[in-house]
Amino acid sequence: ALPISRSADCHHIGDSTNTVVVGGHRLQCLRKLGKGSFATVWEARPLEGNSRVHGSNLLLPDSGLAIKISNPTNDQLLQACILEAEILQQLAKSLPQDVITANRVPRYFSHCIGGADVAKHTVGSPKSSQVFVAMSKLEGKALDQWLYGVDENRLKIISMNDLLDRPLPGGQLATRSIGAACAASAALISQMAPVFAALSKIAYHRDVSAHNFMVREDRKSTRLNSS
Repeated sequence: ALPISRSADCHHIGDSTNTVVVGGHRLQCLRKLGKGSFATVWEARPLEGNSRVHGSNLLLPDSGLAIKISNPTNDQLLQACILEAEILQQLAKSLPQDVITANRVPRYFSHCIGGADVAKHTVGSPKSSQVFVAMSKLEGKALDQWLYGVDENRLKIISMNDLLDRPLPGGQLATRSIGAACAASAALISQMAPVFAALSKIAYHRDVSAHNFMVREDRKSTRLNSS
């Protein structure tokens, strides 16, 4: 396992500013980007002038920063959250340069374990451990939401007739010819294949789904960029 920063430089500051300390850096959580069963991802920004990541030449960006705060409810989930952060750290060192330049995977900055709630927007108890991961924020929309025009919660209840046979606002039904649809699919596969090739030497992703991919569409060139 890789070294992990612990509570001395990883905690929530008990005020109303939604401020956390990750890897010794004070970061303010600005807005919630997404929430899962036991984790929340926030857009964040550093609050101090010294933005150099400890032990590396990386600098925290003034913008485009994300913090994932996991609130595991048991030791097994805690170990899974730590492993996820370690894998992202290792993957960041294994990606081809063109994948890094294209910003297809969140850029790892730091991760650590803390022991307090982050404001009142997350779940867990003050005595539970939390895992904080600082990384770059990726732009785009979840692939399933881009494709169908509805989010994952609506997908759970919508009928197959409505989903597949009726154009939904913002969806991609009947927006491309067969050739263009195949080109879009090929673009997504070719962009993600190098990521999975690098990941295969480290771990296997057990939750490959359309909700875990993000798509950025270039309207001028009709090109798709995935992450």
